Amino acid sequence: MSVTTGKPYDVAVIGAGPAGTVCAYHLSRAGADVLLLEKETIPCYKCCAGGLTLKAAALLPIDAGALCENTVFGARLCYGMGSEINHRYAQPITYLVRREKLDGQLAEAAVSAGAHLKPACRVYGLEQLDGKVRLDTAAGSLEAAYAIAADGAGGAVGRTIAPRSQFKMGFGMECQVPFSGHKSLEWDGLVTIDLSPPIFGGYGWVFPKKDHLNIGVGGPVALSKVFRSYIKSLVEKKAGQNAEIKQLRGSLMPYRRKNTVMASGRVLLVGDAAGLMDPLSSEGIYAAALSGRLAAEAIMKHQGEDVALFYRWAVEREIVPEWEAAESFLHTGLMAPHLVYSLVSRSPRAFSALSRLVRGEITYNYMKRRLGPFRLLMRP
Repeated sequence: MSVTTGKPYDVAVIGAGPAGTVCAYHLSRAGADVLLLEKETIPCYKCCAGGLTLKAAALLPIDAGALCENTVFGARLCYGMGSEINHRYAQPITYLVRREKLDGQLAEAAVSAGAHLKPACRVYGLEQLDGKVRLDTAAGSLEAAYAIAADGAGGAVGRTIAPRSQFKMGFGMECQVPFSGHKSLEWDGLVTIDLSPPIFGGYGWVFPKKDHLNIGVGGPVALSKVFRSYIKSLVEKKAGQNAEIKQLRGSLMPYRRKNTVMASGRVLLVGDAAGLMDPLSSEGIYAAALSGRLAAEAIMKHQGEDVALFYRWAVEREIVPEWEAAESFLHTGLMAPHLVYSLVSRSPRAFSALSRLVRGEITYNYMKRRLGPFRLLMRP
């Protein structure tokens, strides 16, 4: 298939991560002629810890459980890389997967549904014309009735609609530490979560996969200068001084503000391009998949109307209220991080509630309501 013929597609989706592929899948299943563009080859390595929550997996058009390299049943909680306190939950809390395999399977699902995939094709920008969108790509110019910007934190298309100044920026850095496969058994279904003073407003993690540890840290972009040294210390603490560090990479983590533009005209922003990461955990696959589906539904149900408006309403109904509640918890935790650590680490009841939240059984708003009058102390 050539994209230089000038053939108008119904929808052009820019970015073949979870947001873009889920959107392309639903649109194609509904009969739309969809072009899915990805700047990298597929599959490709992306900076992502690989935690796939059960509620996120339920939104994906694949058997995500088949990609699971470890199932998490609990956590080793520590503060400042100090002594650990282990907690377990009776049911699986989340899956650990390799992001490149997940993205590859999702792209295959979109293609099977009828989408046209064009990998290794960068999109440099777009122009909205009367009744269509024109894209400037590495393979030439193409047109579509609608465009979906699923090109992540630094994507050229997303930033033409919502410039970086409209987002609060975090930063994540991770590496891989290889080990023998049997070593993963020593973790016994646990991950490490470290709430460390140098990472004020963030946390470090150790996620054991099949043949390596994913070790990383996320937090405010202003603190990113200390992330490299922090990771080195965490690797030495959890894997030994002689551990080999591979694929040390970092990426921006955008979070929406109240005035962040999520759609304009015939262009809809989904996933990280719209800043829809969880403000507290920085988990992004759930909102990516959900916003991708909501964008597809807005186009399928409201062609000929103001699709951008209907999409914004859907996001403000399905995603924004939860993330606003999550942000309230984040700001409360910033005031007393050690107190939050003490509560979660020493209270099985608190850890159980956190596990239910991650599993999708309860919501941030439910937890906020359960605080009763104490919720008045939280920042709105």
